[in-house]
Amino acid sequence: MAIVEEYYESLCFMNCKIKKFELINNNLLVYINYGLEIFPDHPLCNVHRFSDSCVVTFRNIKSSKISIHEYTNNGDDFKEERIVDNNLSNSFSYKVEYDDYYIEGVLEIPHAWISGDIIAESFFLNDFK
Repeated sequence: MAIVEEYYESLCFMNCKIKKFELINNNLLVYINYGLEIFPDHPLCNVHRFSDSCVVTFRNIKSSKISIHEYTNNGDDFKEERIVDNNLSNSFSYKVEYDDYYIEGVLEIPHAWISGDIIAESFFLNDFK
């Protein structure tokens, strides 16, 4: 199992097929079935394939706002947008330096395009190898 901290700028989420996302103890976990693109400067670029599953974790989030645009049955349009808003600013620390992150991809169930703005202390990728 390889866990790589940071290197967020070396990842592209646009083609990700996302199984689910969940908030556990102020950490936002995003379970990716496949589609994570890794650029050459990332330590896992020669190990992780586009078809591999992984989990990305945003540690100690201050807030996250994820927009869910569910596809219609025929897949050519969207239903009304839903927003999952986790504001944990009452539990954040002034002593911690937070970073801004962004994630996007296709959620499998419900079949939807998601995009999210996340403010968190750190980020890491677990590729399960």
